[in-house]
Amino acid sequence: MLTPGHDHRVIAERVAADWAALGVTLAISEVDAATIAARIKRGNFDLALTEASLPVADAAALLARWRCDGGLACDPAADTLLDKARTAPVAERPALIAAAEARWLEAPPMIPLLTPLRWALVARNVEGWTANRAGSHPLGRLAVAAKT
Repeated sequence: MLTPGHDHRVIAERVAADWAALGVTLAISEVDAATIAARIKRGNFDLALTEASLPVADAAALLARWRCDGGLACDPAADTLLDKARTAPVAERPALIAAAEARWLEAPPMIPLLTPLRWALVARNVEGWTANRAGSHPLGRLAVAAKT
């Protein structure tokens, strides 16, 4: 199942072709996003392809999706480590987050198929823009330079 769209179909067909070589047959069907969400919530799928982006490019944001109180997958030990990281001194947080991430890497809840691609087209007279991995550029930090 995938939401309608040329790019989604191209990706699904490529994955299907690659997996066919392994003896796995994928049936591709397009349905609306609400139907996909309902089927995922019921657990009515063999493989679900979802599109998602992170608000920030860090492990804590990714791991937040897999907390026991909100996801399909759950690792209570990883949740404990993330809870400790939230209240730990700043210097100790990276190690706790890395430990939680390591737990999930032992049995990942998802298979990332693509590396995210971010790009920006910025006019030469825009000041304040800098490249960043998260692709976040709040408008309050940007300004248009005066013409000289």
